[in-house]
Parts: sequence; C-alpha cells; structure tokens
Amino acid sequence: MLITNQDISSISLGGTAVSKPTIIPGATLPSTSGTGRSSVVEYIVQPGDTIGQISEQFNISLLTVLWANNLTTNSYIRPGDKLKILPVSGLLHVVKKGETISKIATTYKAEVDKIIEYNRLKEGGTDIVVGEELLIPDGTKPQSVSTVRKVSQFNNVSAPPSITAPVGSTYLWPSSVRYISQYYGWRHTGLDIAGPIGTPLYATKSGRVIRSQCGWNGGYGCYIIIDHGNGVQSLYGHASRLFVGVGDDVVQGKTIAAMGSTGRSTGSHLHFEIRINGVRVNPLKYIR
Repeated sequence: MLITNQDISSISLGGTAVSKPTIIPGATLPSTSGTGRSSVVEYIVQPGDTIGQISEQFNISLLTVLWANNLTTNSYIRPGDKLKILPVSGLLHVVKKGETISKIATTYKAEVDKIIEYNRLKEGGTDIVVGEELLIPDGTKPQSVSTVRKVSQFNNVSAPPSITAPVGSTYLWPSSVRYISQYYGWRHTGLDIAGPIGTPLYATKSGRVIRSQCGWNGGYGCYIIIDHGNGVQSLYGHASRLFVGVGDDVVQGKTIAAMGSTGRSTGSHLHFEIRINGVRVNPLKYIR
C-alpha cells in the first residue's frame, strides 16, 4: 500500500498520557539520541490513545509504529492492544537467504554503517544469518503501486483528509459541520445536517461498505450504507461525490463522501440514518 503525506496528516495526535511500557525480551541495541532507549519495547494501548499520539510520545515517526505492527493508515487500535515500539525511526527486517547488508540497505534506502552499528554486527555485516531480525534505522518501506477503483462519475477527485477518533469512541459525528436542518421524527427517518457542497462526510463507525451508488435511489441520490456488524448500519444520503465502493472496509472517521444535494433535496446537506436490525432509529441517541 502506498502511504502518502495526506494519509499521515489525517491521523490525530490527540490522546491521553502514555503508561510506562514493558520491555520485550530480546537483543540490546545501542543507545540512541532520539529516544534515549536502546531496546524495542512493548506498549499497551490505553483508552483515548491514537497512533499519532503514541509515535509523538516515543519520539519516533508515525510510519515506524505502523510498519512495526503491520498497520496501515486505515487501521484502528483498541485499549489492550500491544504495540511494538522501536528505539529509533525505521523498521525491522528479517534476513532472507542470499541477502547481504548492502542489499538490505539499498532496499530500504538506509545506510550500511548505521545498520551495522545498531545491530552490533561485524565489519561489513558478514555475520548476519537467515531468520535474524535486524533494525534498519531511518529505513523506509518500499512503496508498492496501488490501483484506485472509480466508484461513480462523481469520484474524480481525491477525498479530503480523514480524521481519527480516540480509542474507545462510540459513534462519531458524521460531518465537519454541525448545523441540524431537520430532526428525526415520525415523518422524517433520519437527521439532516446542512453545510456547503463538498463538506467531508465521515464514517460514524468502522465497518464494511454494502451500498455506494448514484442515481435517484428512492430520493437518497448519491448515497452510502455501511454495515457495522451486530445489526447496525449507517446511511449517508444526497452526496455530491463518493470516495468508497461496495466491499471496502472503512475505519471510523474515514472520509467516505462529500456533501451535496442529489436526489430529493432542496439544498446541500447530509441525510444521515442509523438502522438497528433494519429499523430506522433516532441518530441523536448515538451521535452527539
């Protein structure tokens, strides 16, 4: 997956204080000026933590935390999760048959001397063995080319930055604006939130997209439905652009669409619904 600067900027740095980590048993590494630590440590995620805040606390890059724990910018963490925290920015590499220190350094755009120093290897790194895990200081993961699937004729621009909700959040307010133009009632099945065309619309919770299409669609216009599991679904109607497609897994706070006035609409707004086992309920019981 190709991770861009926009992806990184979308991750919040807010959160609560970080608890003291416990040391993972393993090889001791040279001390570093960046963190003052010489070993990989294990951190247990606390309520309110975000990945960005954790990386700031340990003085390493956000990408370092993602790579060390096989996460992406769309991943989310839960209280109690254990994260591997490196002593410096970079990544870990398991030595494969036929590899040399020079080849490894080239792969990750790193310096041979730093790899040797941090892993206390012999001159030239001649003592590496297959299966050994090496710390690659300041290394960067090779970028893979990813394809972007077009959802509709409206999906012709990049999605605005997403936001990251603190760990343990329930339902997220689904837009960057908070003006309610119509409330839920017996003649109105959802909550209408008004704002300018193009205003970002966010996934209220993590889940899988089961509907993403444009057209009249019973008056919804361009709309998205996300299945959150356990019989809970959310709907986002009247969008001007759709940024996700059916089958996509989305994390809470991901920008999924742009506000618009498609379908049965007299002005730019989001028609937002929460459905429990197929029954439309008052969204304000879940979002605030």
